[in-house]
Formats: sequence, C-alpha cells, structure tokens
Amino acid sequence: MAFSRYTLSQEPPRLVADGLEVELGARALELLIALVEARGRPVAQAELGRRGWPELNVDVNTVQAQISALRRALGDERDLIVTVPGFGYRFAAEVETNGLAQPAPAAASAAPMPSAPPVATAPPPAFAVSASRMPQQLTPFIGRHAELSEVLGLISITRLITLVGATGTGKARLAHEAARRLAARFRDGVLPVALSALTPGDGYADAFALALKLPADPARSPLDRLLDGVRTRDVLLVIDCNECNSGALAAQTIGALLAAGPNVRAIVTAGAPLGLRNEEVVTLGPLRTPEQTHVNAILAPEYDALRLLFARLATLSARRDRQRLPSAASPRTLAGSAILAALDGGAMPQAAIDAAVLITQLLAGVPLALELAAATIDHNLRSGEPLDAAMARYAHSLESIIGPRIETSGVPHSRSAPITLAFDLHFARLDRRARLHLLRLAMFAGEFPRCAAIGLLTACEPPAAASAVRSGETPHETLHDTSNAMRDAIHGDALADASLDALTDAGLVEEVDSSGQWMLQIRRPVRHLARDVLRDAGEYDRTALALASGLPVRLNAHRKRGERAHIDALDVSDLDDLRAALEWSTQCERFETAISLLECSAWLWTRLSLEREYLQRSRDVLAGVQATATPRRRDEMRLHAVLASALPLAHAPVAQAIAAWETVYELANACADSAFRERALAALILCCSEAGDTRRAAELQARYDRIARTGNARNGGAPG
Repeated sequence: MAFSRYTLSQEPPRLVADGLEVELGARALELLIALVEARGRPVAQAELGRRGWPELNVDVNTVQAQISALRRALGDERDLIVTVPGFGYRFAAEVETNGLAQPAPAAASAAPMPSAPPVATAPPPAFAVSASRMPQQLTPFIGRHAELSEVLGLISITRLITLVGATGTGKARLAHEAARRLAARFRDGVLPVALSALTPGDGYADAFALALKLPADPARSPLDRLLDGVRTRDVLLVIDCNECNSGALAAQTIGALLAAGPNVRAIVTAGAPLGLRNEEVVTLGPLRTPEQTHVNAILAPEYDALRLLFARLATLSARRDRQRLPSAASPRTLAGSAILAALDGGAMPQAAIDAAVLITQLLAGVPLALELAAATIDHNLRSGEPLDAAMARYAHSLESIIGPRIETSGVPHSRSAPITLAFDLHFARLDRRARLHLLRLAMFAGEFPRCAAIGLLTACEPPAAASAVRSGETPHETLHDTSNAMRDAIHGDALADASLDALTDAGLVEEVDSSGQWMLQIRRPVRHLARDVLRDAGEYDRTALALASGLPVRLNAHRKRGERAHIDALDVSDLDDLRAALEWSTQCERFETAISLLECSAWLWTRLSLEREYLQRSRDVLAGVQATATPRRRDEMRLHAVLASALPLAHAPVAQAIAAWETVYELANACADSAFRERALAALILCCSEAGDTRRAAELQARYDRIARTGNARNGGAPG
C-alpha cells in the first residue's frame, strides 16, 4: 500500500518514506494498517484497541498515545490522521494498493525549501573525514522512534534541525542515531562538532574548520577560511551547542556556514532554538511513563520509560555474566536477556513492575536518570538479591529522598533533579576507591585516553611507602625503598585499571570508538555533578593540578608519535584538557604551571591551526602575571619569550617580533639570566636580518659574540 511519499507493507509490518524505513513500534504500525485499510472510513477507538491489543481491554489513553506516535512519525503529514470527535480516527489520503507501488516523490507532499535541495544517495567520500564519534551503547535505541522519524523526514526538506530538551533527555543519542542512518546519503559523511564552554567565542569558526580538516590559511580570517572551505562539501554536521558560552555567536557562525555551503546540513543539540531562518525545532520531553501506580504485565512494554529501565538492567546483567563476575546467584533472580524476555512475554513479576513504575514516575521519565537507576539496582543484584526485591529497595530509597523535596512548598523542583538524585544514590553504592576515582576522572574536559586516566589516578594517590633517600641510609636501605616504590607504582596502576573497568561496566565511564582509537568519556551531566562533589570534598584543585602537571609529559609523548596525515582524537583530547588547564591555572594564579603548558604546547596549536588562540591565551596569562601585587619579572620574561615565538606562527609583522624579543632581552638583563639573554639576541639577529636591517643585525651579532666569549672565559677560569 502506498500513499503520499510512503510505502506501507503488512508482511512484515513496515513503513518506508523516501527509501528510508520509519521507526515505529509494532502496535503503532498495526493501528496505521487498520486506518489505511479502512479507506477513509472512521475507525472507532475501541476497534483500534482490539486491533492493537487483541487479548486486552485497553483504555482510550493507550490508543491515543500510539496515535500521537504515528502523527509524529509522519511529520509534516501528520494531518493524514484525522480525529473524529467522540468516535475515533480516520485516514485522509488516497491509498494505492499495488505490490509494485513506489513511494511518491517528496515534492508531491511538501515542496522543499529553496535552500534545501533534495538529498540523494552519494558516492563514497572523496577525501578522508572522521566518522561520527559515538559511545558504545549499552542499550538499544528506545523511546524516540517518533522523533527519529521526524528528523529523518525533515532532513529532506530543511537544512537545519535543532533538538531541544532538558539535560539528560537523550538529545545527543537521537542526533547520532539519525546521523548514523543518514551517513550514506552524504558524499563527505558525518562530522561531529562540539562548541564547548572551553571554545572561545571568536573560535567557533576554528572549531568547524578543525572538524572539517580544512587546510591552514594564515592570510585569511578564520570565518573566511571556513566559508570558502564548505562551498563544495556535501556533509552532515552534528553540532553540540549545549555548553557554548555565546549562543548568539554560535548561531551566527552556523547560519553563515549553511549559507555558504549549499550541500551542508546540520543537526544541532541545544538548550533552546537558535532562532535562525528555516530552522526546524524538535522538542524532546521525558519518556512515556505510566500515570497510574499499577500497570498490567502485558501493557508494561508499551511504556518507553519502563522498557529503558529493564533494557539497561538486562544489558548490565549480561555483561556481568559474560565476565563471570562473582555473584551469589539466586534461583529467583532474572538475569541478562531473560529480563527483557520476561518483560516482552508478560512474565515479569508484578512486584518488579510496580516498583519500576514508581521509579520511572519519581525520576520523571528522564533517560539518563533511569540508566543511573539501573546501574544501582544491578549493583544490588550482584549480591544475589531477587529482581523484585532489588527494585523495591531502590524505589523505597528514592521515595524517601525525593518525597520531602517535592512536597515542600516554595522549593523549586529543577528539571535536572532526577539526574542528581539518581547519581547520588548510585554514587553512595560505589566503594570508596571507585567513588574517588570517578570524581577525579571528571576533571577531564571531554574524551580522554585510558593511559592518561591511569596516569591521573596514580598521580593523585599518596605514596604508600616513602622512597626518598633519608640521611644516613645505607645503600641496601635505599635499594629496598626503590624496590618498594616500583612495586607501589605497579600496584597503583593495577588498581586504577581495575577501577576504570568497574566504572565502565556500570556505564559511568563510556568507551568511544573514534576512527579506530578507543577513548573514554564521562557524560556531561555526570561530569558536572562529580566535579561539584570533588569541590565539596576539597580535592578539586589538587586533582586539577595533577592533571595540568601531567600534560607536558602527555603532550611530549603524543608529539613523538611522528607526523600524521590527519588530526586524530588524541590531538582533540589534548587540546580540550590544555584549554581547561590553562584557564584553571590562570584563575588560581599558578602561573608557573600555565607558563610550562604554553612553552611545551606550541607544536599542538600549530598542528591544529590555532596560532591566534595560542597567542591570545599567552597574552591572557601575561595579563594575569602583570596584575599581581608582587612583581614577577622572571615569569614575565618567559611569557614574553612565548609571545615572541608565537608571533611568527600567527604571521604577525616582523616588527612586532622584534619588539617582543627586545622586551625579553631587557627582562633577562634585569633577572641576570644569561640563557634567555643569549636566546633573545639570537632571535633578534634573525628578525633584523629578515627585516633587511643588516647594520643592526651585525651590531647584535657582535654583542652576542662578546657575551659568548665572556661566558666561555668565566667557565674556563672556574675551578674544576
């Protein structure tokens, strides 16, 4: 059966729009088939209930929920399903019954906007692009099929779709699921772009250029370079705007990008619409949650919130079984795939369903909160506690906490409160080491490699045995202490590695496949909550210092990987943590740390074509140093040297470099630092030669030679 741009088949039930399958549940598809078969005749709600649930007597609300899902899946053609007041619904479209019928062209139902030419299947990418990075999903895609179908339909008629919703409602999951299904339709693939709080307001164009791997062009402004680079691209951008500091600047950059690239499309996740012309907004609310306190076991799978909770439990349990973790299993305990099988088969214990209903209601159907709840319940199941008892205990704990908060008059109830409550309950169930390790890992700004995580965790641990050489120690005692220190280090790495595994198993740390490089990440809401706890515990600055202090070694190790054709996930991870460390060290006036980071990272800023940002961040640190009450001449000298070295990278006029090196020379004289004095003179000689001032270059060369001879004579006359 074909209507408009859709093809509907009955065996198996399937709805296809413009060559793409529309995601719909089995019940919704059965109702659609019933409406289409009626050929415009009104179908009573009771008849639809019997058709979708032949063995049950369902209420009107259940039918209405499936009709709403159908309408959302039809998108702009949702009016094809017409409400007949007081009776039911009818289907208002001509239906062609032909097994060979093809979907009508998209233009037959909705004229595409001039700015959005039809998307066509394209040949493979003409150049290398990074795949859309997405964490390994512990659960299948649940509860957003109507929104997914809406996005897949809109992408053919508009070029900008913004997914809007509260924290933890699954905007990123929906965006990446849609991108995964659409990737083959774009010649240059799908690219993720994160406009984070660390991205400077004037650096949004650079962020897009970095994701698109545009060649460096110092002669042009970042925006001009970006707009010229997207003119011939056929690509889908998945843009994260949830944390950007300036929504107006982000919207302005996205608007200019789409205007310059006629074959560029974007799916944006944000807290609010961008307000751009031709923007289509898809709003995500909570997952469908039962309103009543008791739900029949047969109807339970129809509620997305319940299904997500049980699906997450099934996956966590299955992972535990595969790893053969020790568990005092009870014969009454459902595990692994048996949990979902019991739910779908109507065999789930009623006590477990009742507890799950209460949990989903108290957590307001927020997906992230439900996933955290499942992790806590799974922790209880590991001890062999039956599923219904574990869920009832969690529901009681949640109710005892959230009840007074909701009932207290005058106390605002934040939309993110369910996530906070679920996090607090799960955090309390972790052992002390896992709790502390989770808090420390939250210091990473985004994705991070496993080796960096282990390095941070071990750096924050106090040494178990003193290894310093004490006065009067014998060589045997010193060797013994060194051996103990090595053994402690190996033991610390093993403990950190085990904690990472445990946190990954619980879903608190996620694995990300980034073009073949496996990275780790903590989801943004959990990361923010963990940092708050870290601050309250007085460990925030200590952890931030450990991360910042380890960055020079990490950057040097990554630099030694050699020249690589493409920027990879390690480069982006280093950049995120470097930005965060510079901001923290400057705010805390730990200028020695900030200067060391600037001195060792010039190669990374250059590799990523971010020389302007490198120059600006160096100036920001210098301004902080100069604002202190006590003069810090040596820090100023080092920073002016960083600035002088960065100016040629940013293609500044040579006169600016000469002025900067002259300042370094003056400060080196004031600090009696011969190494920086000779370095400044050598740089001035090169700059003056480049500027054509050969006379001054010769004078500086003579001065340099005198200083070098004096230094050699002083060293030669020193006692041996």
